Amino acid sequence: MKKRNLLIGLTILIALIAVLFAVRHFSSQYEAKQAVRDMLLPYTADRIIAVSYQTPSSAASYVRDNGVWRDTAAPAGDDSEESSSSDPDSGTDSADNLQLKAGEMAASVTGVRLYQTLENVTDPGLYGLDDPRCVIFVTDSDGKVTKISVGNDNDTTSTVYCCLDDDTGTVYAVSTSLTAKIMAQDS
Repeated sequence: MKKRNLLIGLTILIALIAVLFAVRHFSSQYEAKQAVRDMLLPYTADRIIAVSYQTPSSAASYVRDNGVWRDTAAPAGDDSEESSSSDPDSGTDSADNLQLKAGEMAASVTGVRLYQTLENVTDPGLYGLDDPRCVIFVTDSDGKVTKISVGNDNDTTSTVYCCLDDDTGTVYAVSTSLTAKIMAQDS
């Protein structure tokens, strides 16, 4: 009788441990999916093969070939280390500086946290999206191009309003890190 009770108790203990592991596994999968849902773009910078932006006063466009960023506005062959100038007075960037700027721009559009999603927006002008102050195009490794239109800042919440692919019916309040690098280059 004692052996039987011990076996039943041991079976229950093993079943509880199995349930605990299953709950932990599914919980971590749920948290990972939730984290992706809380991001404006659901991928990392290494999946971005092209990024460009346009503001009223400037524009830039970069493409990554074999892991090396290239300025698409530069003349062919002008983005190699030998032909790029590191002279700050020349107006051109060194190859290392180009890699840094393009890499920072790609990183700035990934990992952008969604703070709020506003749906069924009827007046995008309230958020500065009728005439965006910045438009960013991101191309991922699958060739999908995403357009991010950036409107007004919300100084109270330290966010900026944006919409994806001209869908002004859905407006996102996201971290100002989305535009920080671009606006720094723009000034």
